[in-house]
Amino acid sequence: LVLREAGIDIRIVNPLLAKQYTSGTIRKVKTDPADARGLARMATVCDNLPETFTVSRARLIIRKKLATISTMGRHLQALKANLASLREGQVLLDEVDTPVVAELAESIRQLGISLKHLEVECVQLTESDEDSLEIMKRLETIPGVSLFCAALATNWFDINTATSAKSFIGYAGLDISSRESGTWKGHCRLTKRGNPFLRKRLYCAAWGAVMNYPEYRAYYDKLKAGGRGHKEAVVIIARKLVRTMYCLLRDGVSYDSAKV
Repeated sequence: LVLREAGIDIRIVNPLLAKQYTSGTIRKVKTDPADARGLARMATVCDNLPETFTVSRARLIIRKKLATISTMGRHLQALKANLASLREGQVLLDEVDTPVVAELAESIRQLGISLKHLEVECVQLTESDEDSLEIMKRLETIPGVSLFCAALATNWFDINTATSAKSFIGYAGLDISSRESGTWKGHCRLTKRGNPFLRKRLYCAAWGAVMNYPEYRAYYDKLKAGGRGHKEAVVIIARKLVRTMYCLLRDGVSYDSAKV
């Protein structure tokens, strides 16, 4: 931010793309000067550099908090699993719950509550900006998309830099990688190279749409009848939700089931 405010053109580069320029030598050299030369070469010859970094301070703060929710959420799941394993062992060994274990359980419970509060705070911070509020409310009209999921998408999807719905799908890591060689065709899989927390919430939104909206349930059943597995069907619906998000933001309209 300091460099950008000083008038310097800043670009945020995907490390996977930068690696093509920083590791394109025979010798396995990994030093700061070598990386700097590789990035300089990339800036000079690459014709598809990302757009200039223009994210505001307010949005960066929200993104940092969303990243904290993602990381702490994974830790919370691990802590719950460890506590459950401990208590199973206590039952097998005929040990009563000790005050320390009860204290651990309460700490884990409080952490879960704090993460929920942080989610609410992220929504409130998003609502404090008029443009973000309008986008969030528009996305919330999509079936299955909760207020927090809408806030999450608002802060990570940028309609100003996206060239198509595929940009949003790729950013969430919901795009498909194919492996082919001659007549051989491998299994298609998710690249999972996008934002994992966003992808998880979009998956949950898709399943919520299936559970609560007849048209999405019918689409899910159609996919299942066509031989798709449960996860594959839900991922397909998640991509459908992302394409809908892109269209709503591109056209500046709210969700209309008759047009989907």
